[in-house]
Amino acid sequence: MDLLPSEQNQKEVHNESKRQRIQLTLETLAWPLKGKEARKLLEDIVRHKGTITLALATDTAHGIRNIQKILTESQQKEVYKWLNDVDPSSIHHRACQNHEPGTCDWMLRLPEWPKFLDGKIRLLWIHGIPGAGKPILASQLIRSTEEHCKRLGSSDSKSVSIYYCCYFGNNQHETSSFLKWVLLRLCRQAQLVPDLLWKLFQHGGQPSTKGLLSVLGAVLERFELVFIIIGESKPRDELFIVIGNLNTDHRFAKVRLLATSHEYLKIDGGMLDVFTEISLRYTY
Repeated sequence: MDLLPSEQNQKEVHNESKRQRIQLTLETLAWPLKGKEARKLLEDIVRHKGTITLALATDTAHGIRNIQKILTESQQKEVYKWLNDVDPSSIHHRACQNHEPGTCDWMLRLPEWPKFLDGKIRLLWIHGIPGAGKPILASQLIRSTEEHCKRLGSSDSKSVSIYYCCYFGNNQHETSSFLKWVLLRLCRQAQLVPDLLWKLFQHGGQPSTKGLLSVLGAVLERFELVFIIIGESKPRDELFIVIGNLNTDHRFAKVRLLATSHEYLKIDGGMLDVFTEISLRYTY
């Protein structure tokens, strides 16, 4: 047995060591080329990762928007149903059917009427004794206002006028019904349910007048001008207060209100100063 390596073994070890050194040298020399490829590969991965992430995020956001749209439409229907205490349209249509052509044209010729349509009169109060024809007159003023709003809507003007008829003659809580009807028409027109209104709905029960007025102020931001006509109402103290708020509060500066009613002492004593007055005793 040889205790010392043979000459042949020494040559083999030397050759193996030499090959390893050469291999290491070649790998060292080749690294710049491989490094460029590696960096390019890493850049491609990062770039594609961003694209994939963006695509996934877009799909996710699109899906969320679709879900939110469905939920919003469902919520809107619930709120609209909640707001719809009464529908005064049938009373208005009945008054239109009873109208005789030409009988209300005198009102359209008064100087106050074009001023009202132009927004120069915020509250126009038409009053008279029972039987003076106020419901029929109001129905024709409604038509005239609707035509005016359509003309504005079809013109190049940036102003948008919205007309709503509030026409209550029963003994219910008139103020709440009035405000809820106005909000219903405005929200349908704007296709939205403001957060304030949604919170009132979720709270349940009958909302306060203050809460409804706050919602009205928020909804009005979507409009340039809103015409509201209250025809042949039976006003009470709270409704007078609301009418006064609509006339004086800056939140409702876009509202133009027309009211027809009997001659009430409350109006004569406290509200006449905020109205432009037309008496049917002298003009009918």
